[in-house]
Amino acid sequence: QEAIARRAVDTAEVMLWKLKGGRIRMDDWRRDGPLREMVDAVRDAEAAQDWQAMQKAIEGWHEDKPGTSHDAFQVEDSPTRNLRIAAQRVNELRLMELRQEVNETLNGIKDPASQLSQAEVRAELQRAAHIIREMLKLGWELTPAKSARLLAMLGKAQSDGGREASIARLSNAALQMMEGSPRFVFLWDQSVAELGAEFKPAIATIARGLHEHSRGALWACIAYGPAEVVQEPTRDLEHFLSSVEAHPCSAGSAALAKAFRAAKDLFKLDQKEEHPADEQRVIIHITRGSPEGSKEAHKAFRVLQELGVMVVSIGVGKDAKVESLMKSASAGLVFKVETSSLVSFFQDAFKDVTRVLKASKSKGPDEILQLLENSS
Repeated sequence: QEAIARRAVDTAEVMLWKLKGGRIRMDDWRRDGPLREMVDAVRDAEAAQDWQAMQKAIEGWHEDKPGTSHDAFQVEDSPTRNLRIAAQRVNELRLMELRQEVNETLNGIKDPASQLSQAEVRAELQRAAHIIREMLKLGWELTPAKSARLLAMLGKAQSDGGREASIARLSNAALQMMEGSPRFVFLWDQSVAELGAEFKPAIATIARGLHEHSRGALWACIAYGPAEVVQEPTRDLEHFLSSVEAHPCSAGSAALAKAFRAAKDLFKLDQKEEHPADEQRVIIHITRGSPEGSKEAHKAFRVLQELGVMVVSIGVGKDAKVESLMKSASAGLVFKVETSSLVSFFQDAFKDVTRVLKASKSKGPDEILQLLENSS
């Protein structure tokens, strides 16, 4: 009781363990009391992915002998074991939340739908810098690749609009896509067969640009209208591109919802297999216009969004409706491109990626953040 009153979790648990063979049964603490309450609160916080609730669950608890081992700590519902896990998870969950917040901020700047004033853009840049400084305090590393994304975002914020802004926005998105161990699924609207000649070179340009700066990427492709798997996930880029090039287009109904569900299957998100902790799941959707069954497509997109999948939509030609595509794409990741400049648009975006990656290697984290804070 004295150890529990001091909230010394390891001492209290070891003492209960030693009393296991006496009149007090070890299982008694598992049914009620402060130790049990703490374990239950930690598990509830983990289920909710709530770092604040987890922090509150372990508030005041500590170890008299941090890091020591004992048989009592080996069981799954050990209070000491749960305290140690929770102390680490608070930072991990907080970083996840901050990362999502900064990504939304970066994608929102110069997004055509946001219509921010220059003063609002400056405020968002400063907000992004503040969030990143908080992430650095939690042990997050501002690598050259991540620094490059911030430089690309500066270019996006300072661009004059039009094609220049779209290229800066796409280069920023590409750097985000290439973080960690990416898995790419291309969704290709084949409902107008003759557009295959235009879309295939664009897919090849995007894939080669991403491949140049990413590591361990997986490549897959689905053509829809009707939905067909063109290539299962592969690490062989040339094999992927050959499959895309060889695919005969089958004009039909452009039902995007079916393609989204097929992409979810290719990511194997429902299967109990290990995924890398830094896995980045990206869908790159290329279409001639607005998808049929937009409500169903939006519903399928929401499922992907909840599973952490980034969806980039590229509308090609005059029939592409940005407003419609925005309902089934991640925030700030819809692009409209003219058919005649489709390939050159992506070539210019990846030239910008190469430029900011090179520039990022000569600037430290504080210098990058000061550029955000002092941008005009």
